[in-house]
Amino acid sequence: MESIGARAFANTNLSDLVIPDSVTAIGDEAFQGSSDLSVYLPTRFDAESSTRSVFDSDATLNHRDGITGQTEALIGDIDNSGDLGVSDAISILRTVVGLEESMTKFPGVNPSSLMDVDQSGAIGVGDAIAVLRSIVGLNPITTTVGLPLING
Repeated sequence: MESIGARAFANTNLSDLVIPDSVTAIGDEAFQGSSDLSVYLPTRFDAESSTRSVFDSDATLNHRDGITGQTEALIGDIDNSGDLGVSDAISILRTVVGLEESMTKFPGVNPSSLMDVDQSGAIGVGDAIAVLRSIVGLNPITTTVGLPLING
């Protein structure tokens, strides 16, 4: 993703949004009216100069923690141990049934970034099964994904 369109997240009920390093442009009023939204920006963004056109009508930046870098993580490695384990599959299942909503090892990162192992667009039981199959040597998972390191 290279840009976020005008009013793309206006008046939403989102609580956290991480802007990836690949984004170079944010459209007018992209987050207008989303008062409970915490936006994590790459450090190269000069948010102070663009708050009026990007964030909300009174030019208030709701949250400013910078992304200090990026790390590669194995897709499915929810506990950030460096490999896949049963605990990763359990975390996925806990998310599916609503017992977990965020990843403590990756604050501010959308869980689907790591939990959508089968790349179906949704987190489901199939993702946990894919992790378990990889653990026992069937269909090994080697895909990594770049995740932001958030200063906060």
